[in-house]
Amino acid sequence: MNGTTKTSDRADSGPVTVVIRRRIKRGFAKAYEQLEKEISADASAFPGYLGCTFLRPERDDDRDFVTIVRFASYKSMMQWEHSTTGSALIDRADAMSELPATIRRTTGLSLWFNPRHPASPQRWKMVLVLTVSIFILAQLITPLLDPALRLLPQPLAFFISLVIQVALLTYFVLPWLTAILAKWLYDVPRAEE
Repeated sequence: MNGTTKTSDRADSGPVTVVIRRRIKRGFAKAYEQLEKEISADASAFPGYLGCTFLRPERDDDRDFVTIVRFASYKSMMQWEHSTTGSALIDRADAMSELPATIRRTTGLSLWFNPRHPASPQRWKMVLVLTVSIFILAQLITPLLDPALRLLPQPLAFFISLVIQVALLTYFVLPWLTAILAKWLYDVPRAEE
């Protein structure tokens, strides 16, 4: 992809989230929204695809679009990006962009803790979502694991419970909540004219 790219944790294992921010040329908003559907359909045919979220401007005069794509691994993401159709779709998106895209690839929870990224949630929103998620998960998981872990020393039982909860948050809960709460979580600042 063209544009300003920041890549962290380029490991071949673990889910990867790609956040792409584009300012679309005037008059291309509808065409870009159609292209987003094509991107989602094409990417979903590739192994490792976990989902897409598209954040569209709420005002007609705002032309900043944010695309969030999730893959099971860095390798699966790169296979799609460098495929014939994937690269052609990216080229079409670049042609509709007024400025080079800002692209951020992250793994695991690192996206949640980088407030300088233009599409990152505000800190208070991260704290709220994480606190509620951890509280609910702990309330559900602890009673389920308690009978099995009761025979272990308390610090070891707590550690095992914590590992399970963090894994559930990273792989299931946070990606699901991010998709559901996307409009609320990701404030896309108004473009400067």
